[in-house]
Amino acid sequence: MNHDRLPGELEELQRELAERDRPCPSAKLRDRVLGSTQAQVRRERRRDGWIFAGQAAAVALVWINLSLSVTRSTNLGITLGETPPSVDVLARQVQEILPDVSQREARRQALLLHASWNLTAQPDFSQYSITSSELHESLDDLFSNGG
Repeated sequence: MNHDRLPGELEELQRELAERDRPCPSAKLRDRVLGSTQAQVRRERRRDGWIFAGQAAAVALVWINLSLSVTRSTNLGITLGETPPSVDVLARQVQEILPDVSQREARRQALLLHASWNLTAQPDFSQYSITSSELHESLDDLFSNGG
């Protein structure tokens, strides 16, 4: 039995339907399809841009985290300095230096100073003691020799 062929009546109906005039899609439909296709392409491009930005930000954060971890765990004779003064002392110092700053702003600045006190490593010069006269002599020698 051949399943590809239709019975005679159905074949004739199929031929009649194929010969009928078909309505063409309207211009509005074409515009809608093109518009939605272009919108989808734009969305995908924007999404790709955001994915790239997210990946770049993730790489930067990992790099910063590793850099800070390595910096904190390596000891090259550099110390993080002394313990910071209290926030109240820092706020008083800020107000002494900048008298027109409000007390609230001075406290805010003091909190920022206190929080960032040990972020930067500093060389430990406590093992070296030099008097101001020795410093002046060294500088005089340096500049008098044309150095």
